[in-house]
Amino acid sequence: MNPKKIKRKNRKEGIAALLVVVVVSAVVLTMAFGAAMTGIGELDMGFTVSKGMTAFAFADGCMEEALRRLRIDKSWPSALLSVDGGSCIMFNVDNADINPPNDRRTILVVGSDGTYFSFIEAVVDVLDIGNVVTIQTWKEI
Repeated sequence: MNPKKIKRKNRKEGIAALLVVVVVSAVVLTMAFGAAMTGIGELDMGFTVSKGMTAFAFADGCMEEALRRLRIDKSWPSALLSVDGGSCIMFNVDNADINPPNDRRTILVVGSDGTYFSFIEAVVDVLDIGNVVTIQTWKEI
């Protein structure tokens, strides 16, 4: 056998093997990049859901506080409440469309956690006798 022919044959096989390694590496790199981007997207979505749930929890708690304040004093003004990293604003709107002994009110609450907000609106009737608050509607806006 001629040594030059053997070298030439090995050289072609080496180039083919190198080409296969490059192609497989490119495919693996593309798959890894796609998986990383999917993971980052999932983390961002989880963070957004977490912040939204925290804002809703603030709004829900503030609505309960607004109803408590309304039961104690039906003429309480709107208020701002800050609690451990979040805040909420409670609006007390007097609706004049119902005659006493019922007093219909619309309570709007905005809960926030940083730049994430949650809105809850409740329509309630307040009885003059016994400071009873009856919820007519409660909805997240």
